Amino acid sequence: MEEKKPSIQRILEASYFALMRCYTVATASQYSIFTHLSSGPKSVEEIAKLAEIQPRGAQALLDGLVGAGLVEVRDGRYVNSIDAEFFLVKGKPVYLGEYVKWAFLPFLTDVRQLPEVLKSGNPISQLADDDGAQYADLLPGLLPFAKANVDYTIARLEFSTRNAPQVLDVGGGHGVYAAFMLKANPTAIITQLDFGPVNALARHFVGSHGVADRFRTIDGDLTTAALGDEQYDVIVYADVTHVQSAEQNQDALTRIRKALKPGGTLVLTAFMTTDDRSGPNPFTLHVNTNMLVSTPAGAVWTQSDHRRWLAAAGFEEITLEVTERPQTFVFAR
Repeated sequence: MEEKKPSIQRILEASYFALMRCYTVATASQYSIFTHLSSGPKSVEEIAKLAEIQPRGAQALLDGLVGAGLVEVRDGRYVNSIDAEFFLVKGKPVYLGEYVKWAFLPFLTDVRQLPEVLKSGNPISQLADDDGAQYADLLPGLLPFAKANVDYTIARLEFSTRNAPQVLDVGGGHGVYAAFMLKANPTAIITQLDFGPVNALARHFVGSHGVADRFRTIDGDLTTAALGDEQYDVIVYADVTHVQSAEQNQDALTRIRKALKPGGTLVLTAFMTTDDRSGPNPFTLHVNTNMLVSTPAGAVWTQSDHRRWLAAAGFEEITLEVTERPQTFVFAR
């Protein structure tokens, strides 16, 4: 194994250059640069005209995109890299252009105040769980990731073959799980628990997929709401544990266990680290910084943390599955 040597390039790429790259890619997406390049090689002047920006700015933007490895220079003209062509062109099946524009959202720019947060221990501004407008801003960026996770869940549970399953989605947000699970199984009924304004967004999203007649909502706070006893065949708890404290997660999972029918399944997805906090991927580790500046007690918890909460809640069959996605999947009974 070759010994790794000190590299100033790694330091530059992890600091100022990383910031510049982030905003360069977000701005390029805002001006549809990758979509313009998808039709064929373009000169700086052509890109400037198509994007309705100044040629000097187009040159700077393209230079940054070449540096980021998302655009290539061929015979003096510019073309998308294979990654940009696949993920950043509007209309492609997996379009992440809205996600990269998250760089401009307030809850991410707050990370600039990380030094103050480290001193005070308090978030600068909390993610407003009951703020429907904020969730509306997040949905376009979240949708490709959420849809992939739902597809994985549907296949893993063989959900389309189940007979009239009753499903509860705890903290379901925009209703992405509900919309696609209902489409996969025309006999399913799904209830979502979330704050009122968020549920309103979910009803609109689910309705846009033509399955609103089998979608129910409960307006409430997932940290305190009663979930009932032995009512559901499947309960989804997706991407919630990182915004909650350990105590809140333990309490929620205990109530979820009681709400499952005998033999029912909990589907939990979470940004969670390996027990030594070295992985499973860099993205998951970076999420912890965002939780520090935007939640009072949220964190990226370890695999052992999740296993401990589940066992204490009464789950006996606990399966963790690390995939190529940022989240780890848990299926528990």
